[in-house]
Amino acid sequence: MKISIISNLIIILFCSVIVSSQTAYPLFANFIPYRDSLCQSDIFGLGFTLPMNSCTTFNWNTQVYVDQFWSIQSTGPLGGPDSSTFIYNYQSNDSQCQGVSNHAPLVYETNICENSPSFFHLNSTNDSSGDLPTNSDSSEYLLPHYGFTILQNSDVPMEVPNSIVFSQYHPTTNGQCTNENLMFAYYISTGLEFYDQNDILSTYLCIDNVPYLKKCLGEKCYQQSVQQECYQNEPHGGLIVKCSKIQ
Repeated sequence: MKISIISNLIIILFCSVIVSSQTAYPLFANFIPYRDSLCQSDIFGLGFTLPMNSCTTFNWNTQVYVDQFWSIQSTGPLGGPDSSTFIYNYQSNDSQCQGVSNHAPLVYETNICENSPSFFHLNSTNDSSGDLPTNSDSSEYLLPHYGFTILQNSDVPMEVPNSIVFSQYHPTTNGQCTNENLMFAYYISTGLEFYDQNDILSTYLCIDNVPYLKKCLGEKCYQQSVQQECYQNEPHGGLIVKCSKIQ
């Protein structure tokens, strides 16, 4: 009798583990960029990865200045048919994302082509499809809309291929940069041209798997490596800049 009860308990525990693993919720939201409104072109543009259920700002140890906080939440299990992802936007003084959201949340369904979220944007000159905005006015450096995206949720960050990867990490006592302390990542496609705030034409390139930033003002150009290993800089945490895989 005792053996039978123990056997039943083992079966119940085993089934519970299986159900739990099948209903795991995503840990990261990945926004894969495309040029066109159907997302049928090659992957190209500005992509993002953010951890779920965290409060994130991109104004952190980067070249980007966006004085806002963002929180991403998923309503369903990883890969579930009824899963929706909500993006909430908060004021610059709400670092815990506990106040009232600035506006109604943006809602994204997985694997559906949508307008790219406006975390921050680059003033791109790559407009071969006619869908990307083009404007060299430095006042338009942060555009209200840039390109299109497909959301893919995952349990590990999904790097955008053929891009420069900027990964920002929370400070840790051991000085490591891992998925567990990833604050955010953004991806700039290799060859994407954009104007910075000083109207200097900039392009990120991968040369022999080393990321470079090329800047041009008129006919004068120069480029330098922007590669960065995991260097923990208190209180800013760690930053990694590298080339992603070539697809």
